[in-house]
Amino acid sequence: MDRGGSGISWKNTTSGNDYKKTDVQATASGSGQYRHGTVRKVNVPLSYIQKRNEGHPASDACSANHPPGYSVKPVHGFNTLITPEKMDWLAGISAHYGDHYDGKTHSQFACSIKRYTSGGKRPLNHSEQRQLIPLLHDFKVTPGWTWRSLTTTLHSFTSAGVLIPHKYMNKGDRETQAALLTNLLDAVINTCNQKPEAWDIDVQGVANLLWALAKLVDNGLELEKTEKLKEALATLLYHVKTKAEAKEEGSLFNTQGTVSLLWTLGKLGEAIEPNLINSTFGFLVDRISKNPQLSQQYISMSLWGVMAFCARVYLDSGRNNKNPLEKHIGELFSRLGNTSPDNIEVQTVIAMAASWLGRACPVVPYYRTVISEPQSAFCDQLQSSLPSLTIEEEKSLNSLPPVDLLLSDYNTVIDVQGPSHYVSGDFKTRNGSTLLKIALLKN
Repeated sequence: MDRGGSGISWKNTTSGNDYKKTDVQATASGSGQYRHGTVRKVNVPLSYIQKRNEGHPASDACSANHPPGYSVKPVHGFNTLITPEKMDWLAGISAHYGDHYDGKTHSQFACSIKRYTSGGKRPLNHSEQRQLIPLLHDFKVTPGWTWRSLTTTLHSFTSAGVLIPHKYMNKGDRETQAALLTNLLDAVINTCNQKPEAWDIDVQGVANLLWALAKLVDNGLELEKTEKLKEALATLLYHVKTKAEAKEEGSLFNTQGTVSLLWTLGKLGEAIEPNLINSTFGFLVDRISKNPQLSQQYISMSLWGVMAFCARVYLDSGRNNKNPLEKHIGELFSRLGNTSPDNIEVQTVIAMAASWLGRACPVVPYYRTVISEPQSAFCDQLQSSLPSLTIEEEKSLNSLPPVDLLLSDYNTVIDVQGPSHYVSGDFKTRNGSTLLKIALLKN
């Protein structure tokens, strides 16, 4: 990173709302359909399986619930998923088996919701979320749930937008969603803290859970119990670190899972301690750097994750403490720059890396400008207080994503940071996107 700097000072203010997203976001697809606990055998062409998995950073958690060669009937409508009979049957299974219930049927139901949203290429809308609330209220995770059921359910519900409160949702429904998320996190923590001989934990499941938590944060979820999130992260990262130090490879750290972990660890920002994952992060980046067959999307996500992690270290330790992982920024930038991207998000990552390295930007990224209400209100207030002040809104500097306000007379930028800039609603724990933006502007 060019530590010379541009002389621009950085200031930020917080607000109650923020709707802008400029960084790379991971996506995931899924399969699985709740059919009273049954599946039907079909012959699935290999080409179809490869197409379903292509370009998705998080593993298809739903497919783990069914043996190879099995599929499920397609979803034709949301109402077919939540008939009273099905809802009652789910609740009855949980009540009948109690703490001995393994959670498989509930995880299959979560997969069916994920498949429905994946087919429609959108998360659940407000009406659909409200129809699910009665089920979520009784969706109890008991000690008997297997690791696979836990990872599949949390990953699938996150992918489908089940756990993200709609802006028009009432307080009671929000509390129901939050209670289920807390229930799931408690179960994950308890499972991770079991004795080693009881573990059925796999790295891919851990990666899926970490991706889900990062996705919740990326969607602006205000996690009131930040310590619960941090506890879950610490237990999950312990298992990643243990596997990495043991050099366990093969299916444990495949390309898709490794890329997903890099993106996730970068996205979570200050929710994790750098010293907790520094060696693990290095192990993951080394694996990616040695892989000559990475797709453009995987290179882009890996590069973004490395920059976000290095930004965290840079802001903590200052300019003079160079992170050894920064060498990978140049390597990945060179590989990505040779791919002639036409994807806006990939172009944005290239522009960020060029700025970090102090090199000319080989692309001209397009940025869609969105002025939020808090930003507009703050700008008006500032202008009324200082009528002669020159203020430029949504200004892109050095091909970087635009800043909210540029005060060119004072060589200062101001960003109005709402909840989406933080891991929780306390405006203390910043996410990776925010850290990277600050680090780049300081540079």
